Amino acid sequence: MSEIKLELCPFCGGEASLESEADPRYAPTYYDPGCANASVVWWCKCVECGATVALQESEQNAAEAWNRRAGEQNETD
Repeated sequence: MSEIKLELCPFCGGEASLESEADPRYAPTYYDPGCANASVVWWCKCVECGATVALQESEQNAAEAWNRRAGEQNETD
């Protein structure tokens, strides 16, 4: 697997980090404390100013969302 490169924050120029956690829609509850099959959501966050992208279903999608800049075309456009 190739290393995921994150661009600097478009707002403050700070470093970004790739974050993950269990999908909050499937968080453990009193009735289902195990939630063993909970999916994981990913996002990127600036460690300086806290800017983030929307939750994504994969590391790659989170990185692509973070690295996209205004005026750039998506591959599907």
